[in-house]
Amino acid sequence: MGQTILARIDQTQCEHYSSSELASYTDGVLTIPVLVFDEKAFRLTLNHVDARNFEFKLNGIEELADSSLATTDSFVSNELTIAGLYVNGTKYQTKLTLSNANELLFRLTDIQ
Repeated sequence: MGQTILARIDQTQCEHYSSSELASYTDGVLTIPVLVFDEKAFRLTLNHVDARNFEFKLNGIEELADSSLATTDSFVSNELTIAGLYVNGTKYQTKLTLSNANELLFRLTDIQ
């Protein structure tokens, strides 16, 4: 399912929606509570797999029933932008670029 989603994501601007949760990084797992595209909502989890290259592997996709509040997070042209990523109580703006579509790997390319 992950490869199908990535093939369609590149063609459609996606927005990250969330009711009360924001993206978070804990114990090597990046969680995006809700990513909506093509009129469907998904919860994504990515594992931190390569510390040297700051790479994350998409390892979980769960389809959700509801998505009602938009944020500024998006996935466009192979770039995942997360406006509000919380790590140890600090908020960051991050960008991850799809580095390997076959293995569903994303590389951290910007953090502020």
